[in-house]
Amino acid sequence: MVAFCSPYVPLPGDWRNVLCWNKGAHVGGGGDRDTCWKRDWEMICVSRHAGALAGGRDSAVLNFTSLFAKPSGHFAEKPVALMEYLVAKVQAKRVLDPFMGSGTTGVACVRLGRRFVGIELEPKYFDIAVKRIERAFEDQALFADLPKPEQMTFEGAEA
Repeated sequence: MVAFCSPYVPLPGDWRNVLCWNKGAHVGGGGDRDTCWKRDWEMICVSRHAGALAGGRDSAVLNFTSLFAKPSGHFAEKPVALMEYLVAKVQAKRVLDPFMGSGTTGVACVRLGRRFVGIELEPKYFDIAVKRIERAFEDQALFADLPKPEQMTFEGAEA
């Protein structure tokens, strides 16, 4: 498991590592505005139960520039490149994103050939996520023969 979390309310659990996502100098609206430091980073916890990690031993500081304008309009949209990096590191065949938002993790999974389950309560962002993930499949279809995504209802029946 990989989870984005706050330094003020650390996630309970057994963490293998804590990463720091450096969002870039243009970010920093959050945090305590009365201090002279802006919060241009975010914590990412990696569970001890994430299994074997792929690739070399990288820095715990991940330098992926945050998006200037959020293409989907979601306030916390992550860069696809960051999510591709994290999904590629964790060798799970299936990825669950319980706070899917605009579907960035799903797009990363499509690009990497991983199965994806996303949950989003806000219908507006769910619809955006579905469109983004479908578009990612269409883009991939230009280069490879991939199975078409199937959208299921909460009960498991086809929509």
